[in-house]
Amino acid sequence: MSAVPANAVPAALVRRAGSAFAALAAVQVALIASITMLTVALPQLQRQWALSSPALVVVSTSYSVAFGALLLVAGNVADRFGHRRTLLGALAVFAAASVAAAGANGVTMLVAARFAQGVGAAFAVPAAMALIPIVFAGERQRARATALWGGLAATGASVGMVLSGPVVEVSWRWLFAPPGLIAVVAAVMVGRLVPGGLARRPARIDPLCTVLVVAGLTALIYGLGAESVLLAATGAALLIGFAVTQRRSTAPLLPKVTLQTASGLVAILVAGGALASLYYLLTLQLADTGHTPAAISTAFIPPALAALTAGPAAAQLLHRLPARTVLALGLVVAVVGTLLLSRAGPHSGIQLPGLLTAPLGTGIVLSAATVAGMPGADDTQRGPAGGLTNTAMEIGPPLVLALVAPVAHTHGHTPALLTVAAVLTAAVPASLVATHRNH
Repeated sequence: MSAVPANAVPAALVRRAGSAFAALAAVQVALIASITMLTVALPQLQRQWALSSPALVVVSTSYSVAFGALLLVAGNVADRFGHRRTLLGALAVFAAASVAAAGANGVTMLVAARFAQGVGAAFAVPAAMALIPIVFAGERQRARATALWGGLAATGASVGMVLSGPVVEVSWRWLFAPPGLIAVVAAVMVGRLVPGGLARRPARIDPLCTVLVVAGLTALIYGLGAESVLLAATGAALLIGFAVTQRRSTAPLLPKVTLQTASGLVAILVAGGALASLYYLLTLQLADTGHTPAAISTAFIPPALAALTAGPAAAQLLHRLPARTVLALGLVVAVVGTLLLSRAGPHSGIQLPGLLTAPLGTGIVLSAATVAGMPGADDTQRGPAGGLTNTAMEIGPPLVLALVAPVAHTHGHTPALLTVAAVLTAAVPASLVATHRNH
């Protein structure tokens, strides 16, 4: 059998690989930024529409619930119907939903539009991630691109916070213009630069597995966001049922290869959750001290710059060190940064070293763990592998915040940061048992 895959990269595409990756990267940044960008606008929305606290939770979580709940199913759909085709359709849904969100005339329409955005994002992310091996012909180039991709999650979260403040000063409706426009431009570029490929497997998805995982993730993510123990526990129980059903299914949503990267998934979950918690605590601290939305956004410029360097740094480290070593190193850097932040009291201002170090460390972890999650995935498994990796990123923030937020409200800023540091430290042993594939 030839070692050249059926969808080998044409020479012309190799020369345009950088532009193609830029389009895919822009998609990832825009979709992740859409998670955080509405945070600063929530008080304005609450005043405008007289929203109750439960309604505000629905507004703030509708996007992430749809995004996180559908990722695993979306990865399988992308593998079965073609990655580029799935990506282009998903971007169309996301762009249309962005227009609807910007024009929402009430909370119901906004929630529906945000949910539709999340659906588009869920199908776009694993499809875009699965296209990386098609864009890059060489193994080293693929590994570097995958590492850069992993760091984009931290970048996107930071960009969403940086842009939201100034935009909200004009109107919260304009928040949806940049990601919607990026989706349209990226779709045009992907259509021109990335080959389509063919579906690799029959379009068969186990319905019971699908129902269990979607319902379980929906209940878990929303339950954690709404601080509902019963709903979160129901979600966890449904996911256990999914795991049991998955093992017996003749058409599993997760191929076995994606189950061999548990340590990387734990690292992604913890790093993503820690970063979200740090941003939450920083926003809370600045809001409590009377900062305007624009001033709060300015505080996220250093973390955004640090996150931007994490992908290239991780790519260089992975070229020289085993993935498990890079994971552990990133976690240690994040712990140090979080401890530096904990030394600054709630009224002592921003501590720049911590704001640079913590996002850099979490970004390195996300990059290295993303690489750890993809090497064994062949052409028929890249979508599910990408879906699983990104699901861990989506579950991490509400899960870690469920631990950190009560500490912040009860005991204050410093104990909450120490809790984040403890969570990061606890993940170091897990990172050291990364799969043998990544040595």
